Amino acid sequence: MNWLTSPLVWKSVGIYVLVSIPALLMILERADVSGSAESATNQPVAVEGIVAMWLTGIVCVPIVAAFILAPMGRLARVMGTRDDSVERRKTLGQLKKRRDIIGDAAIALCKIEEERFGYRQDATLRDQQAQASSKQLAAVLQAMVEGVLAVDGGERILFANSAACRMLELKPGAIENRLIFECIRSTAVHDAFKDAVQQQETVSTEFRLMRNNILVKLMASPVAGGGAVLVLEDVTEVRKLETMRRDFVNGVSHELKTPLTVIQACTETLLDGASEDPDAAKRFLGQIQQQSERLLQMILGMLQLARVESGQQVLDSEPVDLCDIVRHVVAEMNPVVEGSRRTLELLGETELYVLGDYQAIRTVVGNLVDNALKYATEGGTVSVDLRSEDSANIISISDDGIGIPLEDQERIFERFFRVQRDRNRDRGGTGLGLAIVKHLCEAMGAKIKLRSVPGKGSTFEIRFPFRTDSPT
Repeated sequence: MNWLTSPLVWKSVGIYVLVSIPALLMILERADVSGSAESATNQPVAVEGIVAMWLTGIVCVPIVAAFILAPMGRLARVMGTRDDSVERRKTLGQLKKRRDIIGDAAIALCKIEEERFGYRQDATLRDQQAQASSKQLAAVLQAMVEGVLAVDGGERILFANSAACRMLELKPGAIENRLIFECIRSTAVHDAFKDAVQQQETVSTEFRLMRNNILVKLMASPVAGGGAVLVLEDVTEVRKLETMRRDFVNGVSHELKTPLTVIQACTETLLDGASEDPDAAKRFLGQIQQQSERLLQMILGMLQLARVESGQQVLDSEPVDLCDIVRHVVAEMNPVVEGSRRTLELLGETELYVLGDYQAIRTVVGNLVDNALKYATEGGTVSVDLRSEDSANIISISDDGIGIPLEDQERIFERFFRVQRDRNRDRGGTGLGLAIVKHLCEAMGAKIKLRSVPGKGSTFEIRFPFRTDSPT
């Protein structure tokens, strides 16, 4: 009998009484003033009928309110609550047990709720999958070496990975939703973006960023709905390697062409009759022998360089007396020194051990001393200085020759590279000596450094760091 305590029931009864009593009193008053005899006879019956109807209304109103209005009110109230609320599920569960129109409505609402719950779960799952895919894509783009910029149709930056921020010197996290022209101070980027959007095709260009001095290859691809995706690639090292390869091919061609031309010319001269002249034949054969030796040394140097670079030449790692190696090199160079009127002096320590390969160190020291003697001034001095510091043992080989311009010092260790002012080959050499020196030093874990002042000479310094492990 909980419905007897329902506020809705008593409110309905109160409203019924307030509305019906004035009407009941008016009907009774009219019945009293009626003057006919027949009316007087029927008056008690009419009054009793009216009172009975009024009392029946008092009984029916709370029943209707309790069994129809109250459930409808509960149904309307819970529909305004959250879909996952306990009250809503409980109320719908109770109402759908009814065998009337309210129960049917509750059953229909439960079905709608189930469908909505299924749609909501699907939408939540798709949203989670989209977020996961977006995070994965962002992680992949962030890990890319190339820079990636996404710009919408309103010319606002939607995304920029760390590589793009590093190349373009942008602050990560502070450029999203900003205009591309505000953040990037490069006309090449602006022009590529505009061309890609206007022409609706991929635009490619290369430009140099002057502030960090890197060469960038840019590809701008339009996207549906406006905007474009910009991909930036740092091609500084690639172009540098291409230049080195081109110079290497040119150098090899030029270096091989000279001795082969001499050999061919001497051979043709001998075949044309110079072989009958003993003096001329001896001179031409001497040139052939000299150029053949030069070709052989060049080929051997290239093979050695290739073995070192590929790791096929295995170097030992053992204590080696650097002073002993220098003394042997100086002894071998004495005939050259005496014939060139130059001085070769040995300075510093008399015993200095380093960790490395004996033959490789001897090749390095021999190439550097021979190179210094070639470029030292006539009557000048080549110094070999051995010393020890806190972290390394060091050998320095200095000459007082023509020196090396600053713009050429970075390329002096490239194969066949020659300083422009020294294009003549009077000093001989294959152009591979310094390249072999550099790669042998790297293979032994040593570091070579050049200091040179044009007109005052050059110094090559090799540092053998102290360590107990073998170089890799």
